[in-house]
Amino acid sequence: GTLEFEMASGVFTELQPGSYLFNDVDYSRNLDKEGKEEEESKWKASLFILTTVMSRTVTPTVSYVVVDAGQKAHSIDSGPPVLYGNPSVTCVNGGDEHFKLIYPPSSPLPPIGSKVLLQPGHVDPTFNMHDHVVAFESAGKLPKCSEDILSENPVVTDVWHIDARGPGF
Repeated sequence: GTLEFEMASGVFTELQPGSYLFNDVDYSRNLDKEGKEEEESKWKASLFILTTVMSRTVTPTVSYVVVDAGQKAHSIDSGPPVLYGNPSVTCVNGGDEHFKLIYPPSSPLPPIGSKVLLQPGHVDPTFNMHDHVVAFESAGKLPKCSEDILSENPVVTDVWHIDARGPGF
């Protein structure tokens, strides 16, 4: 997210591509050169955690679903993940194996068993937690929102093994 600033500085002599390739929630918070939020980020999300809705809770004061991807599935050192395509949903830590997705009042909740996409808060350490990345296309583009993932008939195009994972010692 700082590529433009670093290139313009004339100080840096190398490029270390990493997070920008996949984007994460942290990168999406970057500001433009005037220090304002960008209306349309140049950095598009392309790495997600595919997770399943395990339960639903609806009360007069709160509506949420629990998904089966917690801290063992993605890093939260730069904040929690976000539900792809639905910024009004708040992701709350639910422990090692789960996250809660809290929806605004009277919003429809995805059904139990449905698949949703979470955009990691920080992709580098999230990669470190997995053995493989499953690359897919959905009609040549990403679905508009998380709930569309299966309706767009995604096609797996490759599976990438992650060699450099684990604690690094």
